[in-house]
Amino acid sequence: MALTLGLGYSYRSGWQLISIIQVFLVVILFFALPLYAKGPPSQSKQKHKQDQSKQDRHALLLILGAFFFYCLIEASSGLWAVSYLVTVKGLDAQKAAAYGSLFFIGITVGRMVSGFVSLRYSNGQLIGFGLAIMAIGLFGLFFATLESAIFALLTIGLGCAPIFPSMLHETPRRFSIANSQRIIGLEMATAYVGSTLAGPLFGLIAHTVGLSWMVGSQAFLLLLLIGALALFFKSTEAQTL
Repeated sequence: MALTLGLGYSYRSGWQLISIIQVFLVVILFFALPLYAKGPPSQSKQKHKQDQSKQDRHALLLILGAFFFYCLIEASSGLWAVSYLVTVKGLDAQKAAAYGSLFFIGITVGRMVSGFVSLRYSNGQLIGFGLAIMAIGLFGLFFATLESAIFALLTIGLGCAPIFPSMLHETPRRFSIANSQRIIGLEMATAYVGSTLAGPLFGLIAHTVGLSWMVGSQAFLLLLLIGALALFFKSTEAQTL
């Protein structure tokens, strides 16, 4: 959208371009449906106990917290990064909008790449790589000059890329296949809550203390995310699927 407006076209042209991309994706997914039908046969439903052990409940709270913290970071970066560059870094609004799109480009490219490297690295390793890259990106954004801000937002996007899908993919290994469908539902619900709260929460921070504290708040959330994931992996044992 920023590129369309920057080239002198109206916002309607931007929406038309997005619509074309969406239709293209729908066509690809439609013709890819037979590939999903070739998967392994579904297992018969197994009865499982409703009462989970204290350790399982503790692990569930940790992974739900991880999804919540992660989505707060991702959504706040997408929603407030442009405003941060304009109000804190003094970047021109049009250039800041173009720079902000690089965060989403980083996520898109990063998830394509992580899909291939996941054949070689485990979910835990991919999450670790993502957390490290995200930390570098946040550090770079805080100290970024106008020229280097473009690389900081791209780096944050690349760091975010493998974390969410890897956490989902690790769920059946940590909670068993029988429980994974219900737990993934809880994880997705928690993720949506985090994404929904990110906008007003960071808006409140901007209104109260200013956007200069945005990156510091994200760094604090990143520490909480790292702590939740570290305790989760320590308290659970991976199962062979």
